[in-house]
Amino acid sequence: MALTFWHVSFTVSDIDRSIGFYRDIVGLKLKSGPRNGGGKGTETGTIVGFPGARLKVAGLKLNDDCVLELIQYVYPEGKKRVETQRCDVGSAHVAFLVKDVQAKYEELKEKGVHFVSAPARDTRGRPVAYFYDPDGITLELAGMISDKEP
Repeated sequence: MALTFWHVSFTVSDIDRSIGFYRDIVGLKLKSGPRNGGGKGTETGTIVGFPGARLKVAGLKLNDDCVLELIQYVYPEGKKRVETQRCDVGSAHVAFLVKDVQAKYEELKEKGVHFVSAPARDTRGRPVAYFYDPDGITLELAGMISDKEP
């Protein structure tokens, strides 16, 4: 049986703040939530491995087939920020494909978004720039090389 990619998920410290960032600053569309989930008598604790877990969950549309799921653990409350670097095993990021990296970089900088560096070219010549969400999660702007890219 073939697998199909459905969503990517980030655990965040404040779901409302994160929704605001991804919707109002990055420009994603809210698809669902925020909604409460879990608690005693639900399967959520079994699924996530924390009995009695209570969550707040929201989904933002990345494209027609994929969602960015944001999860805030109400119980158990997680550590506020685990210090990881992009070079650490297990570290991940999501890349957003845009037509003009420099223009989007300038737009996000004006909105107060913190970038690792100004746009630069990767090994394939694609313009890219890493930036952070409010919880310090690494994100990437990646420029389109041709109009044939989605």
